[in-house]
Parts: sequence; C-alpha cells; structure tokens
Amino acid sequence: YSRLDLMANNTEWMDLQLDSGQRGFFFGIESFNRKSSAAVGKGTPKEKLIEALQYLKKRGGNNISIHGSFIIGLPYETVESATETFNALMDPNFPLDSWWMYPYLLENRNLKTNNFLSKMARNYENYGYRVIGEFDNFYYWENDWMNSHIANDLVDHFRNKLPISRLQRDLSDSTVLRNQGSIIGYSIIGYSSLLK
Repeated sequence: YSRLDLMANNTEWMDLQLDSGQRGFFFGIESFNRKSSAAVGKGTPKEKLIEALQYLKKRGGNNISIHGSFIIGLPYETVESATETFNALMDPNFPLDSWWMYPYLLENRNLKTNNFLSKMARNYENYGYRVIGEFDNFYYWENDWMNSHIANDLVDHFRNKLPISRLQRDLSDSTVLRNQGSIIGYSIIGYSSLLK
C-alpha cells in the first residue's frame, strides 16, 4: 500500500521504491474530486495524481502493476464527479492496471465491536452525514451531495459497465505472465522453507 498523494510530490520517492524492487502498488486514491479527497486528508489535484501514475508507468514499464481504489459517497462527491472519475478510468490509456470503486460505508459508531473507526465515522456529522437508517454494523446515510442508496446504485451501474478487466482483455499480457512467475516464485520459497 502506498500513498499516491504523497508520492505525487516526490519523484525521488517513486524512484527509490522502484529501484528497491517494488513491482506492485496499491493506491487508495479515494476520489479525483479534490474537495472530497481533501475531506479525507488527501487533496492532491487530479492532474498531479495522474502525472505521478504516468511517471510510475513510464519508469517501471511492464515490470510494475498499479491498482487504485475509489470510494463513492465521500463529502462533496456528486453523481457528476463520480461519473467523471469513472469515465477517466475507462480510458484504455489510463495509467492504472486495475481499479475498483466501493460505496462509502458509514460504520455504526455505537457498537462495541467497532473499535477501529475512522475519524469520519466517529464524527460523521462534522462531514455533513446524516443517518437515515441502520443495517448490520453500518448506517444508511445522506449528505448534501448524495446518499448511501445512490452511492450503491452508482457503484453497481459502473460495475455493470465493466465486462472484463484490462488484464483479462489479453491473456498474453506481460502482467499476467509476471503474476504467474510470482506464484511460482512464492511456491518455491515456501517449498524451500518447508524442507528446512
């Protein structure tokens, strides 16, 4: 796991990670809506994040794999801004090998089992959330920009537009071959450890 928003301001840090042999990156990008990402402690402009991804792809070439995750329903996220993010991600030249979108899940802060609540879940009112119901360990929510039902519907809509991932489009893709090598490598390491 890496923080793209921090790496975007420091190409030396990206170079160090690549030079150390890092070949996979998982970024919790959360949102390309700058106000939304700032609300969760990030806030680097979308253009700067994309430049950083492009730098990693150019510098790492086919030797690296980059995954990003996004949350639909953060403060200030609208249907329009979520759709804009989705459309950018659908560009075949977008510098992520894979990505996923999740609806924002507001944890029920009153349950004793929720010992590790995010700052936003502990003080959701300060982020503009209002509880409109409960399910399992979570709340149904609304804010001035969206609600949990719309966030879920958007994520379902976007997922239905994804017939196959980029890695599935061409099974001869070097990423697939590289991942097979990792599996074999880890198997050899495990087998060697077992013999000791």
